[in-house]
Amino acid sequence: MIFRRILYYIIPCLLFILFCTACCSSPFQLKTAEMTLPGWDPAHRDVTFLVISDLHLRPEILDRRFYRVLERRVKELDPDIVFLLGDLLDFNSKGKIAPVKEKMLSILSNLRGRYGSYAVIGNHEVYCGEGMSVELFQEAGYTVLQDELQTVEINGRPLSFIGVQEGYRQNKYLPARLKELLKKNPVPLILCHRPDLFDGFPLETPFIFLSGHTHGGLFSFPFLRSGVFHFKGRPVYRKYPYGIFRSGKGKLLVTSGLGDSNYYSRFNIPYEVVLLKIRPE
Repeated sequence: MIFRRILYYIIPCLLFILFCTACCSSPFQLKTAEMTLPGWDPAHRDVTFLVISDLHLRPEILDRRFYRVLERRVKELDPDIVFLLGDLLDFNSKGKIAPVKEKMLSILSNLRGRYGSYAVIGNHEVYCGEGMSVELFQEAGYTVLQDELQTVEINGRPLSFIGVQEGYRQNKYLPARLKELLKKNPVPLILCHRPDLFDGFPLETPFIFLSGHTHGGLFSFPFLRSGVFHFKGRPVYRKYPYGIFRSGKGKLLVTSGLGDSNYYSRFNIPYEVVLLKIRPE
């Protein structure tokens, strides 16, 4: 009887929360993260990286006030570098981008860093059309990295990072050209839409791996650390659903990102952008 009474009150509350998270425009939080890394150049100890992922832009949501708030917040933060970690588009945008292209460019072009904005593509850019997606990002002012090295000079010292092409599921599937690039350039920062490649990534020096994709696990409950991905995701998503992790010489940051797909929402998962600083260890 007591159990039935508890369910009588809990189920409506859960349904109400689910309705709010699915149907209401949710604010996002600014998460600040400070990570340490051996060998990190002291000249870059105060460099700020704004990490954004999984916006899932699609025509029907482009007029939301949410994006104006995001643009204003990024302008206030004035980050040194912006990293966009993929799934900025949604598969439902396929074939529909041309009529709303200017609105998308208006949003994307205002998420800028003082030393540049850099993006990797995600699986939803592939669904929409990889070439078209890259073209859109470039028009908005981003440098899109697809198995490419980028170096910028900050405070008189070079800062290098590599963006990984979408599509690799495990380290053993990395192409020879990327392995050779990593061997010649053991950079401290790796950008990749998915956390799939973190375990066993072919770097023999300390590095930080930045990714998104998981949306924090979609549905989060205290007894399921990785949320829905506990049941349906690959083992890596159950292992690294959200937050900061460490394995070997590498550290991983998985952000929950800023959006939802058109066919699911999230429950008890924060929408966020991450302001990251890296200190010498």
